[in-house]
Amino acid sequence: MKRKDTKAMGRTAEDGEESDRIGRLGESRFDLLCNDAKLFCNKFTVDRTGKDFVVEHPLDKINNFVSYDKRGEPKKYIFQVKTVGKGSRSVSISLSSAERLIKEACPTVICVFSYDKSTDRLDHMVFIHIIDDVIAKVLRRLRMEYKRGNQRLHKATISIPIPGARKLQIEKEVLLQELDKLGIPTMEAYALKKREQVKTLGFDEHRYTMKMTFEAADQQELTDGFLGLRELKVAHAHAEEFRFAIGLPAPDLFHGFEKGTVFITPEPVGSGRLAIVESDGTTPFAALVKVVGVPGGEVGVEPTLLFQWSAGYVQIKYIKKLLNVTLKPSKSDIASSQTFIDEYRFMRRLLDSPAQLIYEDARGTVSLGTIDWPQKDDDLSIRRIARMLDWYDGIYSTAGDYPNEISIERLWQTRREAKILYEMVTKNVRFQTTSEIWEMEEIDNARGQYVTAIELAGLWYGIGIPLSVSTQAATEKRNWIGIKAGEVHIERFNGDVDNKFPNFREKIIKLSSSQCSFIQDPETFLKDNGTIEIRQ
Repeated sequence: MKRKDTKAMGRTAEDGEESDRIGRLGESRFDLLCNDAKLFCNKFTVDRTGKDFVVEHPLDKINNFVSYDKRGEPKKYIFQVKTVGKGSRSVSISLSSAERLIKEACPTVICVFSYDKSTDRLDHMVFIHIIDDVIAKVLRRLRMEYKRGNQRLHKATISIPIPGARKLQIEKEVLLQELDKLGIPTMEAYALKKREQVKTLGFDEHRYTMKMTFEAADQQELTDGFLGLRELKVAHAHAEEFRFAIGLPAPDLFHGFEKGTVFITPEPVGSGRLAIVESDGTTPFAALVKVVGVPGGEVGVEPTLLFQWSAGYVQIKYIKKLLNVTLKPSKSDIASSQTFIDEYRFMRRLLDSPAQLIYEDARGTVSLGTIDWPQKDDDLSIRRIARMLDWYDGIYSTAGDYPNEISIERLWQTRREAKILYEMVTKNVRFQTTSEIWEMEEIDNARGQYVTAIELAGLWYGIGIPLSVSTQAATEKRNWIGIKAGEVHIERFNGDVDNKFPNFREKIIKLSSSQCSFIQDPETFLKDNGTIEIRQ
């Protein structure tokens, strides 16, 4: 056999022997150091995994509180020992060894001895804990090698920086201190933390990307899909997963997805106020909108902007100068009551075309054009809901409290009560009841109050209406007549009506110095069998 020419390879046989000797020097010193520290240190017979030593603490000493079977697991570490020349700033290990070290559940450490050639002695040591940034560095390199198609990780090396400020004396006390600084509460807790890092490091909110082609009948269908107005049929899909900004195919992520449909929710490019300009220049009707857009040429469609609120949108096509409006009211929509009131008044005004539209935000005002569009399909429902919301607006304004989260459906369920209460607030109201109690004094234009409570869209409100009360004699009866004599007091109850109403009732009567009060139980309000308590 021909002998290899080691000089031609840049490294002589003597160099190799010296390197091996220095390596054994570090390993033997580490073994002795562990023995001095009374740690169990066992060397791996076959060094093909990057693991030189397994080091364990003794089991906890027995005491009167913990039996043998309940003693905790002893702390254990995997060490790779490296010896490098004095002044070296990094240490290299094979990538296959690095992978094993980061995926080992117990703590893994590289102990780097610094060798001083001039004295043929080990000068100091440094510990590199395989955690956090070191794990991230190895994971990134592994992903890169996979992307390159490298199937021989044992031939690749990775360089890990040596912390220059962490020069340690080669002493047993220092070894024990450094192991304690690793901060290992229990082996189980440490393993959970390390596995979580291996699983999650390098991912961010943009973990997945997908490229798709769509089937569409025309440009309008495609535009509507990009604006989030309809679903799009997928013709082909290709997904990638990104980690450390390195993308790899993710074929299983959307398996079979190419046969389905997608609904795109576009990111708004702005938000502002969409308003109707009246002939006098005022803008009493407006809606808060989000703006989304399709750039046009990049996706093969006409440049389009969409000004969208909860129950409708205005779509503008710039090339054809088209301004289209679509109203899609839904009783299941949920928003603040003030939002619904503003939006439905805005939509009701849109029905009364023509309407000149402007868009306003922090950057300024833009004229969008004029809509001349008498819509018929949703005319009735929009106008009815808008009229109902006028009632609620009057009630909430009087109470000084607009509910935040509510649905049109809940408001619709108590529209009858809302209408009657709104009329009590805005119109002259006359109350009349009949009594058979002749012992009570006759009165004329006495101060009075009508007090009750009403449920609107799941919320209870106390009602106090000031009255001017008079009596009229009738055959075997007495009529009590109350005429509204002031502003209505409405108060929202934050709690159970049975607990809140009695206090509200007494407060209203006391504040008004009422001489005669009509008190109606909340459960009987607007019911045929409702009764009124007369209190003089």
